[in-house]
Amino acid sequence: MKVLEGVALAHDDVHLVPQFSQIKSRSDIDTSVVLKRTDVRLKLPILASPMDSVSGPEMAVGLGKLGGMAILHRYCDIGTQAGWVAEVVKTGVLVGAAVGVSGDALERAEAVVKAGATLVCVDVAHGHSKMMRETLRVLRERFPKLHLMAGNVGSADAAYDLAKWGADSVRVGVGSGSCCSTRMQTGHGYPLFQNLVDITEAASNVGSNFGLLETQIIADGGHRIGGDICKSLGAGAHLVMLGSMLAGTDEAPGEIIERDGKKFKTYRGMASKESQLEWRGFFSSDEGISVEIPYKGSVQAQVETIRRNIIGGMGYSGAENLQLFRYKATFKQVSHASSIEATTHILGVANG
Repeated sequence: MKVLEGVALAHDDVHLVPQFSQIKSRSDIDTSVVLKRTDVRLKLPILASPMDSVSGPEMAVGLGKLGGMAILHRYCDIGTQAGWVAEVVKTGVLVGAAVGVSGDALERAEAVVKAGATLVCVDVAHGHSKMMRETLRVLRERFPKLHLMAGNVGSADAAYDLAKWGADSVRVGVGSGSCCSTRMQTGHGYPLFQNLVDITEAASNVGSNFGLLETQIIADGGHRIGGDICKSLGAGAHLVMLGSMLAGTDEAPGEIIERDGKKFKTYRGMASKESQLEWRGFFSSDEGISVEIPYKGSVQAQVETIRRNIIGGMGYSGAENLQLFRYKATFKQVSHASSIEATTHILGVANG
């Protein structure tokens, strides 16, 4: 048995420390990011998660027009997914597509790339595995110039391995998603914020983890508010992958449910029993839930709020671009009382 030393911190355990800024206007702040191995520049460091209640063709078009990118989920037949890619590409919007690590992974990747996918995401719950290594090897040989995204992983060592195996970007986050119950069901997981810090520190050592310096890190799962996104980007993430924050919008797959004068849409984890039964007829794990969340309207309003949050966060740290933000970001661990103080606590006072 091995017990790791130290306390692993979550987003709520820290705050970014404001710093001197020479920025004259928030319009001078650059939130763009270029995807490794490509000349593709996203105006916003936002990806929509490859979940069947988040990323379909409508989300890909909507988010793409706003400067981000959706990763089309793989829980359908190959022809359907490739058709979605082609549909999105016709609108002039960039789009990614997910594949698994077994069965039709190569065939699916070939189909979506032929249809015009910007990148392929090797999408599994536990990405630090022999199957991931073999899939990345095969895909890198087949597509030497294609951006390969892979994950998810929950440690710096795992991120390093995926980078070594050929991943251009690595999705970090195990058990942190709002619909994920992996930590409750299996006891495994790691706070996303600490995971990002560990990876950033490992990448800064010109040693065994040197390869991570060139790999883009994606903070995936558990972002509830703009502040969480800012903390992830400051902690070392090049992009953030969002599920619940984009779910419930017009562009998210699924019908609007009306009940007692209120509107809802379904949001579910891909490891949930409900999701697995629908897309493959059986379930092998039960590490997620399916819920109804309030209908949010257009994704444009959601993303515009997130964009303002990111710009505001970069401005408070005096960072004109995301690279500088990762370099300058300074965090301080805070008390529980400080976390309460950070909220709009007038409501508690008024009701107390």
